[in-house]
Amino acid sequence: MKIAKGNALERISRFTVVTFLACPAQTKSVVGQWMRKQTGCYADAIAANPNRPTVSNPAHITQYGVLELEYGWDRLWPEEGSGQTSMGGLLKFGLLCDIELRWNTTSFLSQTDATGTHQTFGDNWLGTQIRFHPQTTRLPTMAFNYAFKIPSASTENGLGTGRVDH
Repeated sequence: MKIAKGNALERISRFTVVTFLACPAQTKSVVGQWMRKQTGCYADAIAANPNRPTVSNPAHITQYGVLELEYGWDRLWPEEGSGQTSMGGLLKFGLLCDIELRWNTTSFLSQTDATGTHQTFGDNWLGTQIRFHPQTTRLPTMAFNYAFKIPSASTENGLGTGRVDH
């Protein structure tokens, strides 16, 4: 008898554990769809959230589940007799309703000065942007952005620092 009770108890315990583990898996999509209607997190159509990488960074967040890629071309003359050309990109992913992951890169960097023309890949930045206040009639959207630099630009001729930065 004791063995039978132990087996029955084991089966009930196993069934209970499996049920508790299976319920969240089954209800996750239902809860997600309900939250969509309640929070407005998921839009019916995809809308672009354009930036100009390293030039403007709006507080709006890329839509949940959307991956955006942007590129831009810059031409600067930092001082007399020198010029700098760069091509920078930004890859953004809407991780959650108010959080996006960002990878900002300078894919090409060229600098011309009295010593000649120097070219390299630029630095990479990894970070996140978190919206802490959505737009209302009285206040604009507000977000916090943080990133750290992965040094990948050549340190020769001063095109990169070679240091991790933030």
